[in-house]
Amino acid sequence: MSWTTEKINQVYAEVKEKAEKDPAFREKLCKDPVKTVEELSGIAIPEGYSIQVIEKGDSIEAVFTDGGLLSDEELDKVAGGGNCIGNACGAHGEK
Repeated sequence: MSWTTEKINQVYAEVKEKAEKDPAFREKLCKDPVKTVEELSGIAIPEGYSIQVIEKGDSIEAVFTDGGLLSDEELDKVAGGGNCIGNACGAHGEK
């Protein structure tokens, strides 16, 4: 199986829901987002991609990037502004 837009959306929804309900999973996701997503989905993250996890109160947002971390300005746009950058948790999970 490979990553399709549909599969990314499905896994993202599963990760988000599980992270909001399960503190142990959320901590694991924040420490090593790539490995955690791979384990949940059963599909390897392509070489050169990373996942950034941003905590927003009780919620999380995950951003898939193609090789580099997002700048503070880009994170502001994803997180809707506010003070979310200081709460980013697990910025880069390399393989």
